Order: sequence, then C-alpha cells, then structure tokens
Amino acid sequence: VAQNTSSSLRVIVTDANGAAASGVRVNVTHVPTGRSQVLASNTQGIAATRGLAVGGPYEVSVVSGGEYAADVIQNIYLELDKTAVIDLAVRPVIEEIMVTAVAPTGEVAVGVGSAFDRSTIDSTPSLSRDFISTLATDPKILVDNSVARGPALSLAGGNFRYNSVTIDGVAQNDNFGLSKNASATQRTPISIDAIEAVNVNIAPFDVTYGNFIGGNINIVTKSGTNDFEGSVYAFSTDDSLTGDESAGADLAIQDFSEDYYGFTLGGPVIRDKLFFFVNYEKFETDRPSNTQTLNNIAGVTQADVDRVTNVLQTVYNFDPGEFDAIDTDEDEKILVKLDWYVNDDHRAALTYQEADGDVIFDDFPEIAVLQSNRYNINEKLDAYSLQLFSNWTDNFSTEIKIGSKNVENRQISAVDPGTSADFLITT
Repeated sequence: VAQNTSSSLRVIVTDANGAAASGVRVNVTHVPTGRSQVLASNTQGIAATRGLAVGGPYEVSVVSGGEYAADVIQNIYLELDKTAVIDLAVRPVIEEIMVTAVAPTGEVAVGVGSAFDRSTIDSTPSLSRDFISTLATDPKILVDNSVARGPALSLAGGNFRYNSVTIDGVAQNDNFGLSKNASATQRTPISIDAIEAVNVNIAPFDVTYGNFIGGNINIVTKSGTNDFEGSVYAFSTDDSLTGDESAGADLAIQDFSEDYYGFTLGGPVIRDKLFFFVNYEKFETDRPSNTQTLNNIAGVTQADVDRVTNVLQTVYNFDPGEFDAIDTDEDEKILVKLDWYVNDDHRAALTYQEADGDVIFDDFPEIAVLQSNRYNINEKLDAYSLQLFSNWTDNFSTEIKIGSKNVENRQISAVDPGTSADFLITT
C-alpha cells in the first residue's frame, strides 16, 4: 500500500495590511462528520493539516476568544491527493460579527494528472457503469473499446499494460498481464456508486507513488456521515432497445439481456465518532457466446457447421457444442467501510472489498468457433485496507497503511469442464 488516499489543506492567514499573521488559532471542520481540528499559524502565517477525508464540505474559521476574528469560509471541497490553499484575512476583535463566505481556493498537485470528484462522476454517462467512462472525458486518456479483453486504457500515450489501479491504497492490477483494462478483474472491480473520487497521476514525483511505469489510477471510496443516506437502483437493457442497422449496414445484433441492481447505505454508528458505508451491486447477462453471426464469416454456412458437428459426435464421440450458444454471466460486488474518528487528531479507516464474476471469451471471432472452444474466466477478488491518519503536531503528521489483495482466476470450458479436445477443420 503506497498511494495517497487523503487530502490536505493549507490556510494562509493575513492581517488587514496583507502581512502574515502568526499565532492565530484556526479551526478546520468537516461538516458531514463534525470533526474539528485547531491549528496555529506559524511565523509565515501558514496553518496546514494533512490526512483529511476527501470531499467535504469543510469550514475554516478563527477560534473565538482570541485577539483576531475572521469571516467563516464555507463550502470547501478537497480533491484526492491534492492540497487546497485557502486565504483567510483576519481583523482585530472590536465587536463580534458573524459573516460567512465561499472559499476561493487554489491547489497544489504532485505532477501531471487529472482529478474527478463525485459530481463529475455523477454527471458522466456510463452504459457499463465503469469509472473508465469518466476517465474518457480527459483528452490525455485514450479508451479503446474495440479490442478484446478491453477496454484498453492508455494514459498520455503509454502502453495499457504499464498502468496501475489502486482502491483505498491497495494495488489491484492485473498481475498475470492478459487484461487490458488495467485492473485485476475483467469487469470493473468496484461499483461506480461506491466511488468518492478518482485521481489519475501520469508523472507523479511524490515518493509514495511507485511500482508502475505508465500512469496510476487512484480511487478512494465513499464514507458514512452523521446523516443516514442511501440509494437503490436498477438498470436493464436488451436487444429490443438496441439499433440493428447503421447507415444501412446490418450490425448483427443478436438476442441479449443485461440487468444491474444494487444499493448503497451510509450513516453513523456513533455520531461524530464512528461511521459506516456499504454497497452491493449485481450484474446479470444472457448473451450469445459468439461475437459474430455466421452470415459475417466468409466461407462457412450453417450446413457446414451441422456436418462437422455430426462427424465429431458420431466418429469421435465428442460433443463440440453449438455455434449459436447462449451464455449466462454474473458479476457481484460488495464494499464495506468503517471510519473511526478517534479524536480530532487521529482518524482510521477499514475497507473490505469483494468482486466475484465470470466472463466468456470467444478469442477467434473471425472463424466459426463452436462452444467447446470457448471458455469462461471466473474471478474472485478480496481486498482489505486499514489506514491510520495522525496529526501529532502542526508540523508533523503520519499515515500508516496496511492492505492485502487476493485474486482467484480460473479458466473453465464453456461446455463440460471434464472434456478437452482441439479440432481444426479447413475447407
């Protein structure tokens, strides 16, 4: 576990003359959970804190009872792995007047990249309910949906095999190297409804990033707050909702159906102290195993397929299966997260993630492959992440992260797993 999963905030405190104001006690509050941190500005007028939860809103104010007052700055939203910079102008206390303002923020990044917050994810259409749809809105990121085992993802022109995906700090890459979508599973390992923010780092110089040559896709999941919030959703489509012609050309769309359904729920276990978030999503599809129809394969007819099938069954006592076969695939995702605000200076997060699914592959769509030559990739991913964020002093903070990932990957014949035979028939 190495990648950053938190945000930072830097408050620049100045007096009425624009000079640095030192010794001013600044209060930073995470509104959804009520967590507050009190910081003191240094001789340069800077008060900084790290290890903050991504998102917001946050509020910045001056602690009452001192010699300074300031407007309360509200609606501060923090991006993943970035430092937001807030200007706070203070004035001597004459009489207390409460004024609120919206924060004009800047930010400090760690290299070339892009950040996608929850509002961006929500506003991006995604037919596959995959975070890659959001990444495709960035011109530096190329998503190629035409390749097998895709979509292939290229960051700033780099090879798709050189990328790295981390979720809550745990690397979830394709260790074997056959997948082109950069993750450990053929489909996305996490529901798009469980994501709080995504950060793409193409050339980060931060020492916490490593073990990749191309780019890093850094994902942080949602957390619970003091309010109970949730959602229930379902999506369905089939061949009757899909066009079958383009400019007069037959697209050979065959019978299929796809269904997504799931829910999210988050809230407090102990208000202001312990919070939970859970997500469950299931995908089911019935679709043709063959990616092409016989009409689109030159030199082969249904009579040819029937003749070959008859020979294999009668002479070799082997059932090769059909060409036009229907396969049922399923994919199930679970996420459970606990956030414990130990006190104003220490925060812990525990995440469990599971993805279990199967995908059928037809690796030779240009020839008439029968069902026995196709196979299902069955995958199960289990990932754990434990993180502790601590601010010991205004100038010293630590982040301790422990994570593990286990992937079971099996390739199973699309017909009887106990049979195995290869036949090549040429005409």
